[in-house]
Amino acid sequence: MLKDDKSAAEIKEAAFKSALTGIRDGVMTYKNDPLMPILTGEITARVNAFKALSSQEEGKLLSLNAD
Repeated sequence: MLKDDKSAAEIKEAAFKSALTGIRDGVMTYKNDPLMPILTGEITARVNAFKALSSQEEGKLLSLNAD
């Protein structure tokens, strides 16, 4: 998405306008920020993957091993 120069420019412009809105309102809500839905979706997907772990899988993931 950001590798395409036109898309990158549009996203940066929208993010800048979103920041200006936050400055104008005195609080940053990320309203109309084009990247926020993508980022929150990614975070949600990763958190849900961890929530789905069994106790055994969680223990194995968090335990120390030879590596």
